[in-house]
Amino acid sequence: MSVKSILVHVGPDRRLGVPLEPIVRLAEDFGATLIGIGAGLPRPSVELGVTSFATATLIEDERQRIEADLNDAEALFRAKVAGANVAAEWRTIIGFPVAAIAEAADAADLIVARNNVGWMDRDVYQGIAPGDLLMAAGRPVLIVHPDCPRIATDTVLVAWKDTRESRRAIADALPFLKRSKTVILLHAPEGGDAPSSADARAFLVRHGINVQSETLPRASGAISDRILDFAERSHADLIVAGAYGHSRAREWILGGVTKALLDSSKIPCLLSH
Repeated sequence: MSVKSILVHVGPDRRLGVPLEPIVRLAEDFGATLIGIGAGLPRPSVELGVTSFATATLIEDERQRIEADLNDAEALFRAKVAGANVAAEWRTIIGFPVAAIAEAADAADLIVARNNVGWMDRDVYQGIAPGDLLMAAGRPVLIVHPDCPRIATDTVLVAWKDTRESRRAIADALPFLKRSKTVILLHAPEGGDAPSSADARAFLVRHGINVQSETLPRASGAISDRILDFAERSHADLIVAGAYGHSRAREWILGGVTKALLDSSKIPCLLSH
């Protein structure tokens, strides 16, 4: 029930990276090893939009650019951990970033990624689509906004439903919940009558966690918007939730809590699938 290793993707495109300062502080707080990983893949010629006459030169230019970006990412990572009281490792991988991080997930208790930049802006050759990572990693993923100043745990909101994903999320979040002053267990029923959160609350209490049980009032509007509004009004430092309790295709088409958290939350979110 502790976090001993944290894996974070760094670059190579800074627009798609994670703010490192709060992650370094988080690793210090947990006494965890921080593993930085730089991963990227040159785009194939069809993606570059070049003819066969120019292919060799432009592909070589693309390869050199990726290598230079990964070197810059490593330099950034080492500069951020320099002087910090944290053990650090670095890995450079030429490959699709999501696949590279999923393969490295065996080494980590926790993975950190930034929130979604939108479907049309994703770059699978350089960036991390957090939804893809959640489905592939088999580890809890901490999603942070690029402007996140710190990862605090004074008040943690658990968005609870009686699902496999929610149960997994609560168990994965125990290291954070044990550090909190207050945990709000927010029962967010959808549709008709739903099971109570009494057993989930009892589970947390047995772990010595101070829990307040709340039920999200039924109202008009998307349940995801109401959860985010509740989190802001409660001054939550962290949101814990199960990811993709509905099918992922349904979430992309119709919207859902996971998609909203990945797209819209400025509060850090700890998600498990």
